[in-house]
Amino acid sequence: PAQSAEPELKINLLGSWLAGLIEGDGSIIVPSVSRDSKGRLRYPAIKIVFTSEDIPLVKLLISVIGSGSIEYNKGNYVVLWFRDLNSIHKIINLINGKIRTPKIEALHRLIQWYNKMNYNFPLLGLDYSPLNSNSWLAGFSDADANFHFDFKLNTFGRAIDINIRYLLVQRQEYNKDDINKTTYFPLFTEVSNLFQTPVRQRTRTLNKKTFSSYEILTTNFKSIELVINYFEKFPMYSSKHLNFKSWCRVYNLIISQDYKSELGTKELQVLKDNFNKNRTKFNWDHLNNFYLDNF
Repeated sequence: PAQSAEPELKINLLGSWLAGLIEGDGSIIVPSVSRDSKGRLRYPAIKIVFTSEDIPLVKLLISVIGSGSIEYNKGNYVVLWFRDLNSIHKIINLINGKIRTPKIEALHRLIQWYNKMNYNFPLLGLDYSPLNSNSWLAGFSDADANFHFDFKLNTFGRAIDINIRYLLVQRQEYNKDDINKTTYFPLFTEVSNLFQTPVRQRTRTLNKKTFSSYEILTTNFKSIELVINYFEKFPMYSSKHLNFKSWCRVYNLIISQDYKSELGTKELQVLKDNFNKNRTKFNWDHLNNFYLDNF
């Protein structure tokens, strides 16, 4: 468990989780030139997008990294910005060597930008360690995964046809022209092997633009058990952690067959009424077990 890990291990777990989070919902912004047209210095930045419900986690990250700013938007999301030298250097040290996606290209540009200023960050490669050996997938799922369940009622008002699934989605191609690092397929193949469920491909059209994505969708009990085992060992820290706990309770109601009773069906309905977008109450006690208070 994260809370009982030694400091060095906790730093590694934090780094893996943060790498996954940034690779999912983050951007590493590196200026193409060091000065703008007026001669003013330009600096790199790292930003991560969160839903508005996750502000407690955002504030915790600012505390852990030591600085950062929150950009509030009209929609149901906020942006966490890291712009100062110290925070970006801390993040480089945390995630360098723990990246698993084509976004390593952006991290390497960031490192090279600072190394031109006489810093000496190593250009570490992709992390090929087993996915179930660290918290990377927890961070990536905090960004790009969702938990779902639904059910029907029979003529006696009892739950039937319960559908429970974990969904992980990411675009197929990276937007940089590097022939060796353009596809997310190798990563999704690893997740597919971990959870023993196939990689799916989806294409949709929005405003005359076509978007192609890879998906991991778990529906059978064996895959669901593997998902539960992973996240019990390496927890998420966004509000998705709360949905995961409710999702696990649904799974237990299915396994025990308790959903067939009147009380079981009522519990399912309560869980559904307070799940995902329907959730209005948030318990953030799980943040007490975050990987590190300071470093």
